[in-house]
Amino acid sequence: MRQPVHIELTARVRAVERRDEWNALVREFSGCDARHAWEWGELRAQQGWSPLRLAAFAGGECVAAAAVLLRRVPGLGTVAYAPRGPLLDPTRVDAWDAAAALADATRVRTSALVVRTSPPVLVEDAVSWTPLEARGFRRQPDLWSLWNTPRNVMRLDLIGEERDLLARMAKKRRQHIATAGKKGVSADVVRGLAPIHRFKAELGAKFRLYAGYYDRVYAPVAYHVGRWLERWTLRNARWIAIRTQNVLRAMPRWCIGEEPVEYFATCP
Repeated sequence: MRQPVHIELTARVRAVERRDEWNALVREFSGCDARHAWEWGELRAQQGWSPLRLAAFAGGECVAAAAVLLRRVPGLGTVAYAPRGPLLDPTRVDAWDAAAALADATRVRTSALVVRTSPPVLVEDAVSWTPLEARGFRRQPDLWSLWNTPRNVMRLDLIGEERDLLARMAKKRRQHIATAGKKGVSADVVRGLAPIHRFKAELGAKFRLYAGYYDRVYAPVAYHVGRWLERWTLRNARWIAIRTQNVLRAMPRWCIGEEPVEYFATCP
């Protein structure tokens, strides 16, 4: 495995510890979304992750930023993940060096065994991110992950007036919305992903596939063990979920407090 190339550059990396400053910085990048917000990191902190917000500056200008989530894996060490990051301008050469510097700074601060990123770019535009691989990041072929932001998403365009949103929906959904105020509205738990996909498509959502995950490895042995565990869990996720649901169904309701709801694992 190729080792990370440690970058020497003029950009200065520092942790941003004020909410207003951080939110202002990330909003300047075109790839910014809710996962880069200060508030998202605080939400993930309530779920066991530790947020670290790093920005690289050159000449007083922020050239790259990453909202990193940290978690310790027993027996392996700390893993670091920057969902939909790093944020940068792919047309700037110095931004790629700054992205590597952000990962190195994460390693120095946390002793992370790996820094994983999932850039805010669609798979058809992945070629524009090949400079990331030249700087020590290793692109992963995984279509999806149990602990990372999904690659395959349905995106609903909310630009425009209410009539514009309705016009992009299927006729059936427009009728449902029109009559919702006149009739009682209820929600049901569905089984399987196909009905959910159809429902979103009828609302006007479009399928998007993101480029994928890039790993910058700092502890090769621990990383190989972690990747084996990750692949094993991914292969057996459905089996584990089914067995878990069967156990929950067999338990008396008073043991679990409420009726078990069927669901699949969600990603950060």
